[in-house]
Amino acid sequence: MGSIDHKGTVPWGGDASYKVFRNVRSYGAVGDGVTDDTKAFKNAMSDGKRCAVKCNGSTVRNAIVYIPPGTYVISSTIVMPFGTQVIGDANARPTLKASKSFIGMGVLSTDEYTGGGTGTDGLDQQYFVNTANFYRQLRNLIIDVTQTRTSQKVACLHYQVAQATSTQNLLLIAGSSGYGMYAENGSGGQISDVEFQGGTVGLFGGSQQFIAQRLKFSGCTVGVQLIWDWGWAWKSIEMNNVSTGFKLVPDSGSGSSGGSTATSSNIGSASFLDSSFNNANTVVVVEPPSKTSGTGTTGLVLENIKLSGVTAAVVDNTGATILGVSSNIGQWTYGPIYKGSADTKDRDLVTATKRAKPQYEDRSMGDFVHLKDLGARGDGVTDDTAAFQSALYAAVGKILFIDAGSYILTLTVTIPSGSKLVGETWSQLAASGTCFSDALNPKVMLKVETSGQVGDVEMQDLLFTTVGPTTGAILVEWDIQASSPGAAGLWDCHARIGGATGTKLTPAECPPLTSGTAPGCNASSLTMHLTKTGSGHFENMWLWGSDHTIDDPNMNDANKTMLYGTASEHAVFYQFNFNKASRIFAGLIQTESPYYQPTPQPPAPFTSAVGVFAGDPTYKCTAGDEFSGCDESWAVFIRESMNIFIASAGLYSWFSTYAQTCIDQQLCQKALMLLEKNYSNVRINHLVTIGAKYMAVMDGKGIPAKDNLNVNMHPFWSQISVLDVSANRSLYDEFIWIDPKIWDMDDPKIWDMDVPKFTCSPPCKVKIPLWTKATSTAPITISEWWFEAVTLSGGNGAAVQRRQSFELFWPIPEKTSAWPAVVYTDPDGSSTIKAPTIPFPTPPPSIDPNAPPTPTGSWPKRQLEPYIGQYESPLVEQCAF
Repeated sequence: MGSIDHKGTVPWGGDASYKVFRNVRSYGAVGDGVTDDTKAFKNAMSDGKRCAVKCNGSTVRNAIVYIPPGTYVISSTIVMPFGTQVIGDANARPTLKASKSFIGMGVLSTDEYTGGGTGTDGLDQQYFVNTANFYRQLRNLIIDVTQTRTSQKVACLHYQVAQATSTQNLLLIAGSSGYGMYAENGSGGQISDVEFQGGTVGLFGGSQQFIAQRLKFSGCTVGVQLIWDWGWAWKSIEMNNVSTGFKLVPDSGSGSSGGSTATSSNIGSASFLDSSFNNANTVVVVEPPSKTSGTGTTGLVLENIKLSGVTAAVVDNTGATILGVSSNIGQWTYGPIYKGSADTKDRDLVTATKRAKPQYEDRSMGDFVHLKDLGARGDGVTDDTAAFQSALYAAVGKILFIDAGSYILTLTVTIPSGSKLVGETWSQLAASGTCFSDALNPKVMLKVETSGQVGDVEMQDLLFTTVGPTTGAILVEWDIQASSPGAAGLWDCHARIGGATGTKLTPAECPPLTSGTAPGCNASSLTMHLTKTGSGHFENMWLWGSDHTIDDPNMNDANKTMLYGTASEHAVFYQFNFNKASRIFAGLIQTESPYYQPTPQPPAPFTSAVGVFAGDPTYKCTAGDEFSGCDESWAVFIRESMNIFIASAGLYSWFSTYAQTCIDQQLCQKALMLLEKNYSNVRINHLVTIGAKYMAVMDGKGIPAKDNLNVNMHPFWSQISVLDVSANRSLYDEFIWIDPKIWDMDDPKIWDMDVPKFTCSPPCKVKIPLWTKATSTAPITISEWWFEAVTLSGGNGAAVQRRQSFELFWPIPEKTSAWPAVVYTDPDGSSTIKAPTIPFPTPPPSIDPNAPPTPTGSWPKRQLEPYIGQYESPLVEQCAF
């Protein structure tokens, strides 16, 4: 980062001299561990009329503040203006060391209290409204506050943020009374790849919603204290030598808040996945739970948790034990549960792929290619379509550095497999022109490979947008199938439709109206389209605006798609549409309905475009139908889908024609989530809704928000800890398809096992893999032996398939009553459908040791051994044999 040339500009900012990239050494920082570098840091942050105090936000004053290796002494808080990325050297992280005389809340701060009374959100006045504090990054830093005075309780990082914010490769070292991260309110977002060492509290936080993953805590008195939230998902957390892992107890002195007026200060819900606790006295502490609606009981889900040296798993703050200790927690839930069907989850989704954003720190300077060196201008005026497409093909195998700027694209650009794209402070790729003007014939701006292609693509720090009326624009279409988990992905890439300088869709061109919509303000058809062949890893992605947003039609269930920290807001039809989709993990999704609806009601102003995309709503609007979606945008569609695991979801409806009096009555809209005609294994943990009468509609029946009310005060939000979606359709792949490799498990040359083994959670329907090591030659050659499906259970009972208990067994060969029909073409070209008339050969009744020998080869040497377990393994995709 420090050595690469920086050619970035902000063409729509009106200042040609503005510096996008600034190195703190250029502003006088020394980094010798002795010199006070505070002033140099502040000058680097503020240079160029940045957006800070008395500035609500800016899209034309983004900046990278780069910190080379060294130890930098800081004596007072360094405030990060809006749109700042603070990036240290990836190979030798710099250290920011607070001095003994340090004054301030945190060494780095994304927001500051002014002490000037009440802000526009009704809370203490700050530089920025905490729920609108967007576009921040911190990477590759060590922050040390161990030398500060204990009475100050200094934090390494004051991190009060909203969407489009991220952390990576941070080490926060707190003193005995300090904090690693102080994040008291906001609306995230993602916190990831941070190590916390020591301190009273590693992470002290409160937020509307967040996902936190790949965090490590060691030596903290309390690893995490949450003072309030609605939904927070914690994944891949490691805690070692802490007194308390998670303290989910309000702190009356925290100043916590979540909305625009006084809000509840309870901890609403927390989900813990794929995490471990070693030498922790207590894993989770909560307030005493209650079964009474509206009393603020914290909803909990613990899943795939490993414990060692733990005294208690879950206790309340009176000391009462709620969940005892074990070495492993498969799954445990507290709170409202809606059980739709006896589901088991795909192990690959529960232990989902983990991959941090690549930084290419092992690549040489010669591996980086500048887009602006390959003919693109990025000046917000020039048509860069041809130059960008040419650069993509020329840079395959290298890293294409998308210099900061606004690149106008007037036709579809294809991103080939092997591409690696790195933006600079969210470089803008903007659809513009007549190609994208027809909502009935939408066109793609960025097409990631072509349908059916397998490969790898990596994209980061980009912003997808439009200029002017582009009602037929699909910003991103994702066709590529990842060659391996995490090989194809987006990190810190966002879509922003309108609301920004240069887009010609600002309040000046598109003022808020209480009747109809302004002409020329219909901006795009679809923000992101994951096609039936596509799969990938999507992390920290905020999609804002347009009439559709995420659409997953006919997603190939052989390929996993991971959605970490994705949010979608203000689309007309829906925010997320999982249509005939499969094998998706979503680690916290967040939505907001359009503020102007129901004036006009959906599908206006895109009425003629209904049905253009698979899975669009039908909009059969009749009086009194509360489930038609004719009042406001759907937050989430899940239809004809299977194997979807949403770890947490915050679905909010804050307005009705710009008025907010509807929130506390839960009347801003009728329903937020539509679930219908689904197959098995669709689960939502911690469904949180605000402003709607019904949290969800499941196969024609509404789930009332009032039945699951968490608090009896603003914003009167509701929470369901686990919602297992009803499976009212049957599919062949509801079977568990066992990997044929189990037949090699009794071969000591391949496996250190003496019995073919597999694991599933009863009741489970199992397809036994075919056997290919025995051949019958008369009267017909048979080389693939199929077996009857079995249903395994803990007891006896009737079933369509063979049912048995968990014990060793010999599979029974499948019997076929007749030959399959074939199409026979006569010499004259006419075709007829025929089948052989001779009887189908009868397979042996068993393949046990008493079975007759085969002419060549042999039967399996040992019986199959099923094991009861939460996850199914080893598996292959449906219909693999």
